[in-house]
Amino acid sequence: MLCQRRYLQMKYAVPLKTNPTYQAVSNAVKTSNWRSSLTAQYHKIKDELTLKDNLLLRGIDKLVEESVKKCLACQACAPAKQHLELMQNSKLPSEPWSEVSVDFLSGLPNNTYLLVIMDDYSKFPEVEIVNSTSAKAVLPKMDAVFARHGIPAILKSGNRPPFSSEDICKYAQHSDFVHRKLTPLWPQANGEIEHFMGPLMKCVRAAHVECRSWKQELYRYLRQYRATPHDSIGVSPAEALFGRKIRTTLPSVTLPIISRQKIHDKIQETDSEKKRKSKNYTDSRRHTKLSGDRVLVKQKTTKKVQTPFSPRPLKITQCKGYMITAACEDYSITRNASHFKLYSGNATYTQHQDEDDATDDLHITTDSPPTQAVATPLKPCLWDSARTTRAKRLPVRFDEFVGLPQTLSGEKQ
Repeated sequence: MLCQRRYLQMKYAVPLKTNPTYQAVSNAVKTSNWRSSLTAQYHKIKDELTLKDNLLLRGIDKLVEESVKKCLACQACAPAKQHLELMQNSKLPSEPWSEVSVDFLSGLPNNTYLLVIMDDYSKFPEVEIVNSTSAKAVLPKMDAVFARHGIPAILKSGNRPPFSSEDICKYAQHSDFVHRKLTPLWPQANGEIEHFMGPLMKCVRAAHVECRSWKQELYRYLRQYRATPHDSIGVSPAEALFGRKIRTTLPSVTLPIISRQKIHDKIQETDSEKKRKSKNYTDSRRHTKLSGDRVLVKQKTTKKVQTPFSPRPLKITQCKGYMITAACEDYSITRNASHFKLYSGNATYTQHQDEDDATDDLHITTDSPPTQAVATPLKPCLWDSARTTRAKRLPVRFDEFVGLPQTLSGEKQ
């Protein structure tokens, strides 16, 4: 039993079905009508009473709920409610090209990748085509971009290769910029560049459908994107970065050049208003907040028998905003708060081998020495002696031969 059943103690030594107090309390639980004088003493605990199989149980729902919360297997198997943290808006950089974000776009023809670098101030994108995501292939492209716009003060990226390699770390030290790694498996931490990947891939797919050069269409799309006013800053990325508008195929009217300070003021005002509206809209649909000591973390499931959450309880060791680090013995993981689930039990996890894997590595051993195979000479067999069959006689023409059996069953006539 998950919990101890607590029954209402009746004063009368009569069966429950004929007990007036039991009948009154049972009807009150069913109908929520506690006006009877017989139910007055049970009115205070009415929320704890449950009618189950003609038995009045007190506190069973709460006990079951507490038991399930402390059960490690139940918590690991049950999907958690989406308790996301409140949205944290990033601060607008003080000047162009001081903070940039970098990411890769994969799935292109010929196994190529797009190295995308975007300015967080002006939203100006730089796209380079690379054949590999190794540091040897990425660093020359980054050097080419930095040669055009200068070296930023902060470079934000994910934790996957090559940004987790030692070569990128040395390159950051040599170029004198801060390499900031974002929370793993949390694309919202780099939301601007992640959102830009969708239209970029759509451009490549459209060029493929229309049988056009996807590289040429890519650069045409970038030209139009840089010249179009951005919704979050109110001006085009090119104007925010260079202080002037760039010419495109669309007809335009030459306007007097706006000063850099007016452009900066307009960008700040528009950015702060857009972020305020976005935060209010997002926070109204999120729940907060994660508080506790022991947690379970989401895991990637490759089999149906695997649980959505890892059954290994972790202890929170560090909280930096919404980026949480939890550890257990020699294992440590860093994720956003939405990837964790509170666990209030005291059970411990014992690692064991999967059943499928265990059967593959199963070896049957015995104490007796292996038997040696004895070579026996092969003998011709005209019939199977282990199988009962009807007698088959040889043709009459073989009667003159000596040494042959008269029947295939070995019986002589």
